[in-house]
This record gives sequence, structure tokens and C-alpha cells, in this order.
Amino acid sequence: MGRTLSGLLDDAARQWSDRAFLVADREWTYGEVAARSRCLAEQLIKQGLRRGDRVVVASQNRAETVIVLFAAARMGAIFTLLQAVSPSAALAGVLAQIEPAALFVDSCGHSLLPKATASSLIWRLEDLPLADIDLGTPTTQGVGGPIDLDPACLIFTSGSTGGARGVALSHDNILFVTAAIQERLGYRTSDRIGLFLPMSFDYGLYQVFLAAQVGASLLVGDASMAGPSLLNVLEERRVTVLPGVPSLFAGILKLLMRRSKTLPDLRLLTNTGERLPPENVARLQRFLPKVSICLMYGLTECKRVSILLPGELSERSGSVGRPLDGTEVFVVDPHGRRLPAGKKGELLVRGRHVALGYWRAEEESAAHFRRGADGLSTVLSTGDICRLDEEGFIYFEGRCDDLIKHKGYRIHPDEIVTAASSISGLLEAGVVQVEPFHRLVLLATTVDTTLTPSTIRQRLAQLLEPYRVPDVVLVVDHLPKTHNGKVAREALARIAQEGMR
Repeated sequence: MGRTLSGLLDDAARQWSDRAFLVADREWTYGEVAARSRCLAEQLIKQGLRRGDRVVVASQNRAETVIVLFAAARMGAIFTLLQAVSPSAALAGVLAQIEPAALFVDSCGHSLLPKATASSLIWRLEDLPLADIDLGTPTTQGVGGPIDLDPACLIFTSGSTGGARGVALSHDNILFVTAAIQERLGYRTSDRIGLFLPMSFDYGLYQVFLAAQVGASLLVGDASMAGPSLLNVLEERRVTVLPGVPSLFAGILKLLMRRSKTLPDLRLLTNTGERLPPENVARLQRFLPKVSICLMYGLTECKRVSILLPGELSERSGSVGRPLDGTEVFVVDPHGRRLPAGKKGELLVRGRHVALGYWRAEEESAAHFRRGADGLSTVLSTGDICRLDEEGFIYFEGRCDDLIKHKGYRIHPDEIVTAASSISGLLEAGVVQVEPFHRLVLLATTVDTTLTPSTIRQRLAQLLEPYRVPDVVLVVDHLPKTHNGKVAREALARIAQEGMR
């Protein structure tokens, strides 16, 4: 495999030139994508872009986005993918941090054009000059191109100070973890991966690299395809691998409960972003008994930490799996001392996939990317409370900054969510503490109309210690989500406050 992202694509194009890589409004072969990314890279260089410049794409999921990111990587630029439907002020703040040399937008991202600097080159994805170009043999990378240690992309996530921060990932970070993930998941050349998550979400973006590693096809979809017609889309498009988050799988379960489908081509579901409750895992297994389910845990700052394989589900219920090959994890107390198996503490991660740091945020980088005990390697402080068992399996307990003090006890909302998700008929749950009343509130969606707030609270009282039982239970039609499909905590708190009035 080439040691840069363009090398990954060129290797794939040599092996599977005529195989469909991207499936959108049309099919794009590996050979086409490689050639078009070379063409675009040459045009960017002619227009003055240089190694280290930033290239921003603000759009919905599109095949052209993939071509742009590989073109940027090929010439040594640093790409950033933004969700065009994000609040305009937030996008403008990210642009101010990045200072892009080139900005690519589709019709959804046109609102960003007035916010671009005068020095930025503006390209509309609908008008990219990608037709009628030479699809011949790839040229070798010229002098001055990127090396594996160079930054390849910035992925923006929420910072501890509340603002957006860009996680800087090198070519080597990405290629190392892509190979380690593939070692566990075993994607196949014959696979068609259904991408309904935004590429601006690292979990969505990495499907591009996982596909290219094995020559699989990527169905470039979006959230609109993951609604009521999702089961039909999976069946008609013959999707074999479906990466998702808990809200996506909760939606699938709702659809399956209304109308059962076998989905004969589907063979693998993978979950990350938030914990998929064990009860929903069991429900998926009942409806789709021939489909394997892999539960994963990671952070943008290192992409993936661990994967729980299908054969480990029954014996390791509640675990997020073993660390990837080439990954070391350990749990420490507040003083940084390592804790033995079974003890809860902050999880630290060490490996080649640990990011370079945060873009132009030295103080925050120093707080999260620390020197290891050897004084040389970098260790990532995850901010996650976890425990390890004797065999090294990781059990996620919650975020350090998600701790709630209730009735004199410190508790993690995830402990309550996990218990709630085990109640038959309850599909999704979220927990917040409403101030100034200090009321612990559980919001839930159900597929059983007889499941009342009073019933849910009574059942939780049988599963949890008294101080963990929510003071109030609200049944809602749906939980608010972010663009990445995660539960939106601030919106959840607002709904809870309104429901208590």
C-alpha cells in the first residue's frame, strides 16, 4: 500500500481499475476517481496551491467530494470536510481558523461563499471540470509531494472550551488505523458499503478509505435515504455492510417491527459514535439473524480504539471490545497512576493512530496529547471513564465531563440509559439533569404504546439503586440528534425543561 492517501487510491486503481468505487447518481470506477483526482491536483497547483495549504469542502455527501479530498492529499494540501447544513456562524468560525486556500461547495454550501476570504479560490462541485480527461497510466508522485508524516486532514469536533477544534491527522495516522480496522472487520472486494452518515463525520469519511483498501464499492447516500425507505434502499441497492450509529439502528428496528424484511445481501452492521444498548443488539439479532454485528469504540483524536467481534457479543455483553493491533490502552486514576483490571478511571491510548494534535490550539493539545512514561511517545488522554477486564476488554462507563451529582452521588447518564434500554418496548433513551430543580430526567422513545412514564420508572427502580432512578420520565416521539446522528445533549435538556413545566 502507498504510504500516502493518494498512494492508497493509486494502488486500488491498479488492482481494480474498472471496478465501481463510488455509486451515486452514476458509478465511478477506481480508475476514473484516481485519474480525476490527478487532474484536479494539477489544476490546483497551476492556480497557486502549495503543500500545506488548506482545502475545504462544504457539501452534502457527493462522489465529487471524494475526488477533491484525494486531489488535495495528492498535492500535499490539508483537506477539511464540513457539513453544509451546520449553523452558518459555526461554519464561518471554522473557516476563520483554517484560512482555506480553496473552497469547494455544492448548492447546500453556497451560503458560505460570502464568508470566504478574498484570497480563497472558489469551486462549485457541480461545475468541476472532471469530464473528458486522460484516464491513462498514473504518473509517479513528483518531488515536493507529501510524505506519510505530513498532515492530511482536519476533522472538526467540539472542544472542551465549547468551540470547534480541528483534529490534525497525518497520512500515516489514517493508513495505520484503516489497516488495523480492516484486520478486525474483514471488508471484502465484493462488498457494497452503505454510506448514510455525513463524510464530515470521521466514521463516514473512513468508509472511503476502508473501501479503497479492499476494492469495495461505496454507495454514497445521505441522511434522507435513511428514513422510512431505508429497508427498501438496502434491499434494492444490495448493501452488504452498513456502518451506523445507535439512532440509525433504532430507526431500522422501528421499520422492522412494522414490516419484517430479511435483507439477504446484508452481512455486517458496525456501530460507533455512542453505545448501542445490549437490548437493541439483541433485537437486531432477532430480526436479522444472519447479519454479524460489530460494536466499536473510538474518538476523532485516534479514530478507533477497540472493536468487539460478533463471536464475543454473548460473553462480553457491555464491552466495546479489545484494543486494535498496535494499540496500547491503560486506565489511570486522577493522579495519573495506572489502575488494575476492574477499576474505573480515565482511559489513555497509545499508538500510531494518535493524532498530531489540535489545529492552532497549543494549550488544549498539550492537555490531551501528553508525553508517555518513556518521555518520547505521545499518549492520548481520552476524557472517557472506562475499566478493563483481566483479558484487556474495554468497558465504557461514561465521559469525565458528563458526571452528574445527584442526591450526593456522582453518576454517569450512560448507566441509566443502559438500564432503560433493557426494558422491553423502550427503544432509545437520554438522561439530563434539569437545573435549578436538580431533577434527574429520562427522555425515552418507545414502540409500545402501553409503556407509560410511570411504568418505566417502576421498572428502573427494580434495576437501579434509588439515587440513580430518574425523578421524571418523559416519553417523546424522538430524541434530538446532531448531524452525525448522536443525541444532542443541549436540545435534550431544553425538551426536558419544557416537559416539566
